[in-house]
Amino acid sequence: MRTLDYHLRFLLSLVWLLVMSVVGVALIPVLFGHPDFNRTIARFGAWGICRISRIRVRIEHARSLEQLQPCIFIGNHQDNFDVYIFGSIFPRRTIVIGKRELRWVPFFNLFYYAAGNIFIDRKRHRRAVAGISEAGRKIRERGASVLIFPEGTRNRSGVGLLPFKKGAFHMAIEAGLPIVPLVASPVREVLDHRRRRITPGTIRVRVLEPIATKGLTADDVGRLADESRKRMLAALQDLSRDHPPSG
Repeated sequence: MRTLDYHLRFLLSLVWLLVMSVVGVALIPVLFGHPDFNRTIARFGAWGICRISRIRVRIEHARSLEQLQPCIFIGNHQDNFDVYIFGSIFPRRTIVIGKRELRWVPFFNLFYYAAGNIFIDRKRHRRAVAGISEAGRKIRERGASVLIFPEGTRNRSGVGLLPFKKGAFHMAIEAGLPIVPLVASPVREVLDHRRRRITPGTIRVRVLEPIATKGLTADDVGRLADESRKRMLAALQDLSRDHPPSG
């Protein structure tokens, strides 16, 4: 029964994603270039997926995310479901950074461009560095924030954090913006793809204190990344103690 329930909810999620895509494309003429275009679509999509999955997202912080902006939000990356976890709390005036290949995804590329998001050529190091610097200048000019996963890919082990890539930290220093870590509790406790099981429950997202970048230079990127990862790992371990991984 659990497997049947998993597949049924997966199918309903695909239907909702289709609805989300149609709505996103329809809103392009209305919200083209609007600083909250991402937030509108992200929260709308997450609203449906979380209800279909019977998963709630609860944010833990004394202040609203908007009070911390502009900044570079960095989150841990456990699963594709992270899109909906962080989408459900997506802040105002926030963009995302995506790989250059997304330019060729039909419909999605239109929305991505219309929302003011930035493409980066990650396969070529020199172009990637130049793109990150350019992104830093753009977000500084716009007064926007960025949400990015510094691990660069999903941590399939479900334990700890992968090594951090340096792009987000180059960007923060270039733009002169603080780093604000967002740490989601273990996803496996409510969503286990290997066992084809979805369990109703709550995922907690803890917002850590901002890490200042004022006065830092490119020479400080490694130290900034290490400090951010250290704080996020401590928070993840604390959240994991409340929700030990499944055996």
